[in-house]
Amino acid sequence: MSDEKKICMIKPIKQIPIHSFLLCPVIIFFLFVRNLNIVSFDSTYRSFIISLLISIIFFILFFFLLKKDIHKAGITTSASILIVFFYGFVYEFMERLYYKGLFPLGHIHRYLLIIIFIFILLLLYFLLRTKKTFQSLTYSMNIFVISLMLINIFNLSVHLINKKNPKEDTIINHQSNHQPFIHDTFPDIYYIILDGYASDS
Repeated sequence: MSDEKKICMIKPIKQIPIHSFLLCPVIIFFLFVRNLNIVSFDSTYRSFIISLLISIIFFILFFFLLKKDIHKAGITTSASILIVFFYGFVYEFMERLYYKGLFPLGHIHRYLLIIIFIFILLLLYFLLRTKKTFQSLTYSMNIFVISLMLINIFNLSVHLINKKNPKEDTIINHQSNHQPFIHDTFPDIYYIILDGYASDS
């Protein structure tokens, strides 16, 4: 590959904040690959589309708020996407602390939204005041997101190859009568964990 072609390939990665649009889809893709045995692509493609649309809307909004600086808009977009994506995990963590008596405030959603709003305002203020270009940060985040995507593609490829060449059913010895049987003869057992309960009313 000539030096000119290498430069043409690297240039977009340095100048365009690809991470803003791929960060959330990459996380969803990672979860999809990790749960291939229980989910299908038909149940996840809507999440890809919605996350991409949200990323585009966020980027356009921050692009104009940050005086059309593409790198600063990319950083703010990725930060906002991460906040949205991990909001549920943070809320559940604070809820557990609240019920253990380690977090004194109720109405967790209210305080979380206020904290997020203040954080976004401070980030916008900092980016508007600073004279840094953040091009190197854009390049690093692009490399990180692209690397995650390639790793997920590799894992998916390995899974599909193994699925085409399934191994023979393993024989397991039963402890009671020591007679071999195929593991597929186990009964279906469902363990249901409820993530919420109805109110007293």
